[in-house]
Amino acid sequence: MNEDLLAKLFYEAQEGNRDSYRLFLEEVGVLLERSLRKYIPGADLEDIVQETLFAIHHAKHTYLPSRPLLPWIFAIGKNKAIDYLRKMKRKNEIPILEHDFEQVENFPLEEELRIDDLMKGMQQLPAKQKFILEQMKLNDRSVREVAKELNMSESAVKVSASRAYEKLRQWFQKEKK
Repeated sequence: MNEDLLAKLFYEAQEGNRDSYRLFLEEVGVLLERSLRKYIPGADLEDIVQETLFAIHHAKHTYLPSRPLLPWIFAIGKNKAIDYLRKMKRKNEIPILEHDFEQVENFPLEEELRIDDLMKGMQQLPAKQKFILEQMKLNDRSVREVAKELNMSESAVKVSASRAYEKLRQWFQKEKK
């Protein structure tokens, strides 16, 4: 199903059409399952899809019709997947993924994005930027903690992280072509 039809169903659902909402959730569930399958083991995939659909339901009032619908949906799914991966990391039930994909602006959320693509992107970064992203996003360390460890100011860490996100965004756009 294309994005325009999904947006139409979502609009109708927000106007109270239950049939449109049911169809919207079914179609989005299929899209999310295909997208999240690369990150979430089979046994937990359905739970994460359901959590994402629930989050979409609760956040539907925040959607701006002037913006594309699919990136909004995939951003919610991405955040649920990140929450799951962090939880499993804390339980030592999955290996650590050596990349960051939480706050990259304009991050490519298409279904064909794969973990190995993310890892390749991280390899393109200078060592310090890669370290900063890994510490802040994978190890849940604060900017202050990372700055102290690297003997940098907090502002310098934020600037370095921002530049790393931009480099990742550019690299992914180049790779996509």
